[in-house]
Amino acid sequence: MTSPQEPPVPSPLSLRSHHRSDSYTRSHFLEHTSDDDRPLIGTGGPVGSYAQSDGPAILLTPVGHSAAATHGQTDESSRGAGAQDKPKLQSRSRNFVELLDSDASITNTDEPNIKTGLSKSQTNVFYTSKPARGAALVAWLPEIIWCIVSVGSVVALVIILSRFDGEQLPQWPLGLTLNTLVAFLATLARAAFVIPVSESLSQLKWVWFRQPRTLKDFQDFDAASRGVWGSLLLLKTTKGWSPGFISAVVLVSAILTSTLTQSAVTYPVRMAPINASEQATVSRSTYYFYNSAGTHNNLIYRQSVDQHLFEGLSYDYAKTYPLTQARCLTSDCNWDTYSSLSVCTRYWNATDSLNVTSKRVNTDTPIPVFASLKNGPRANLTQPHFGLVSLTGVLDTIGALYEPLYNPELSIYNMTVIYSLRKGTTNIDMLGAMEVEMYFCVKTFNLSLSGNIEERKLLQTTTEFETGNYTLPDGRGPFPLSALGDPVHRETEFPFGPSGVITESLVDALNGTYIDLAPAKSALGLAPARYLTALQSQIQPNVSSAMHVEKTIKNVTDNIATSMSNKIAQDLTNVTGVVLAAETFVQVRWPWIAFISAQIALSAAVLAFTIVKTHLSGVEVVKSSTLPTLVAIDSESKSTLESELEEAKTKSELAWRLGLTETGWRLRT
Repeated sequence: MTSPQEPPVPSPLSLRSHHRSDSYTRSHFLEHTSDDDRPLIGTGGPVGSYAQSDGPAILLTPVGHSAAATHGQTDESSRGAGAQDKPKLQSRSRNFVELLDSDASITNTDEPNIKTGLSKSQTNVFYTSKPARGAALVAWLPEIIWCIVSVGSVVALVIILSRFDGEQLPQWPLGLTLNTLVAFLATLARAAFVIPVSESLSQLKWVWFRQPRTLKDFQDFDAASRGVWGSLLLLKTTKGWSPGFISAVVLVSAILTSTLTQSAVTYPVRMAPINASEQATVSRSTYYFYNSAGTHNNLIYRQSVDQHLFEGLSYDYAKTYPLTQARCLTSDCNWDTYSSLSVCTRYWNATDSLNVTSKRVNTDTPIPVFASLKNGPRANLTQPHFGLVSLTGVLDTIGALYEPLYNPELSIYNMTVIYSLRKGTTNIDMLGAMEVEMYFCVKTFNLSLSGNIEERKLLQTTTEFETGNYTLPDGRGPFPLSALGDPVHRETEFPFGPSGVITESLVDALNGTYIDLAPAKSALGLAPARYLTALQSQIQPNVSSAMHVEKTIKNVTDNIATSMSNKIAQDLTNVTGVVLAAETFVQVRWPWIAFISAQIALSAAVLAFTIVKTHLSGVEVVKSSTLPTLVAIDSESKSTLESELEEAKTKSELAWRLGLTETGWRLRT
């Protein structure tokens, strides 16, 4: 049985296409050996050379360069030589290579190209002499423009976000929002930087086939230029070739571009100033001056002072009397740090200075009968009682003599509190005394209102005393007055005049004695009774009574001083604050913008690599054009390949076996 007739060996062909001015011509050569039935595809390698592959391939030589010296020239003499040796060429395609090698001595003025292995007369489509740099850039002009568009989109995005970062959320017509603009620019940038990557992959497949490759590589490159999954498969094909890897990174990450870019913009809420018709205000005192001329006016003012004094005295001793409430149009306002002329208090424990006399009454234990201080205050303890409080106004306190900050020019009222608390009518449980001074001072505050809850923090208390002639804010003056300096605005001073009316009110109210077991009904609402009530409520088992008694006296007196500070405040010198309201503002998280910037940089890097590699390889710029793919293999080479593949298939299907039959041994198929 004869073997199938072997296919004819193709000879170099030349195709021309008039689609381009530098007409496309090609010559394709089949290389197939009896040792390996796997045809290879390649461009630019010497004819007869191949690399092992896992799939069928042919030698792709889209033409453009001179042939190697081993190929010879396709003139009449070479075709004659081929006709003369035709029986030898028909054996196998390897004999054809040997014949071409034997013709290397033929004189040929068409110099070969050692890179492609083809002569200039055979090639002119894909592999040409290196074009000028300007011409190469012109061929890539659309991709360069798309890169510029993507860069411009990100630059515009950065400019817009920088403009609104930290600002109130813009209100644009037609319902447009900042997110809409960000999404548009991010989508435009993504579409723009993907195009150069896709076109670069389409071009790189021709550079890849400068060496013999399998046809499957061609398919993988084409799939990579079309989508994300193809770009991932190309990584396996090219074994992590850096351009393919970077392209895959760009194409895969492009899926997240729009989402992550929009995540760069957030819209938190903050309290921001608003333009309100009414401002936030809080009253304070920048001076105190009362002209006591006129009996009627003096009476009215005295009643006002008494009212404030008793408001503080009657306030819950366990709480702090509030300063005048700030006025705010909304539930949130802020004020700058401010100072105000105020009434302050200072305390000294005078228990150790008490002089106590006692006598014996039917017992061996002496009973105190009098308690006094050397500057005049005296309490009679002889009457039976569970509680006793004696309030006495004094010119100077004992403790003030040892106080370095004491200034009599600032004093409004000095008072001594003597108290006696008993568990029984005869045994004294606690006996003590405290000295109190009320004086002018300057307090500095931080004030804010949040959710209709006021927070006023006392920063410091100062007494920078001065004297001089001062004109009051209401225009009166100048008067020779004392003054205290403003620690917030050093050039400002707070003048104050005689405190006669306030002092008189305090003297009348904070004087007297109250004994719980022998009360006068008219004394129940006065200051001594109020102090005793507060003191008796603080006596608790297993608790230091002295500590609580001292704290209670301070609380009651401080409430009186705060109420008097509210009295001397004037609306004429109000402090103006800022009215706040909830506002949505733009906050940009810039690291997310770096993500799209990195994508554009990688896309530009792939394009630059492709341009340079194409230029150095002498490959024509064809990118994703389908025409070069259609004419990459000529019809005769394709027919020869198909014949070889059919022959290989037929051989693989033939099987001979030796079997015993009735007539003897026979070969069976």
